[in-house]
Amino acid sequence: AFPGTLTAGDSLKQKGWGINWEHIFGNIQALAQYARVGDVNGCSGDCSGTKAKMYMVGAKYLLSKRTGVYATFNQIKNDAAGFTDFTNGGGYTPANNNTINLAGASPSANSGLSPANAGADPRVIALGIMHNF
Repeated sequence: AFPGTLTAGDSLKQKGWGINWEHIFGNIQALAQYARVGDVNGCSGDCSGTKAKMYMVGAKYLLSKRTGVYATFNQIKNDAAGFTDFTNGGGYTPANNNTINLAGASPSANSGLSPANAGADPRVIALGIMHNF
């Protein structure tokens, strides 16, 4: 895993891609998303096992042209040393913006998983109402 493989000055990079789909069937909007990130590059040690796959499936019931209620299921599947996690904005953060927490302390609000949780597979189930102004 990452602890002991990073040194000050390492410049971490991680490439990824994603695809989104949505379609409206009457008053129901179906939603799907899939994304992958590769292994982290740029560390002075072994960065293997840091890939991740993310997916989301959901539906929104349209109450009007601007208002709907929705439910989604979101899952991240990390490799054994992966740190990818959800962020406060509903997205995800892969290589933790070059600041992986080597001490194992709690990560900041915009960071990935701490080293103690490497390989975890976080998931989010969301229910809500959305109104477009």
